[in-house]
Amino acid sequence: MKGREQLFFSMLANVELIDFPGAANLGDFSCSVDDYRDFLVNDAPKFSELNLTRVKLLLDRETGNIIAYMALLCDAIQLDTVEVQQMGWDIPFRTIPALKIGKLAVNQAYERHHYGSCMLWLALGFAENLLHEGIACRFLTVDADLLSNSDTPVFYQKNGFVENQRYRSRTHSIIMRYDILSSE
Repeated sequence: MKGREQLFFSMLANVELIDFPGAANLGDFSCSVDDYRDFLVNDAPKFSELNLTRVKLLLDRETGNIIAYMALLCDAIQLDTVEVQQMGWDIPFRTIPALKIGKLAVNQAYERHHYGSCMLWLALGFAENLLHEGIACRFLTVDADLLSNSDTPVFYQKNGFVENQRYRSRTHSIIMRYDILSSE
């Protein structure tokens, strides 16, 4: 993710990131996973109202189409003892603060144009803003969905995420994390 800032900055000239629902036409969003479209149209309004998540929409400035969305929420992730040691930390706890990307989806018409990676980069910016506000946040986390697409973890790995070892027994998703303080 880091190291591609120039690409992402150039993409920002043609897009706008807005808070849900904004002036976007949710019904026109089409992605390859029906559950992700259903979340945006049916669940996001209620979850936003209950303050369970905040949804960010990436709009095409020219057409107004929703290019992608992400649902962000607070999280904490547990590392196992080996992971804590690998980080070089001498700390008495294993639960580490994080910002979770609960859902991330790209409109089918915009797939394969780096918008998913751009959304991760934007999420990284939100996590870094938490630090600037004096709120501890060490990782971005995701549950890489295996049921909809078994290659989902590969996308996150290409963007610098690593599998969290503590939760390896899960079968429907792989919990992954990105160290927001890494120099990658």
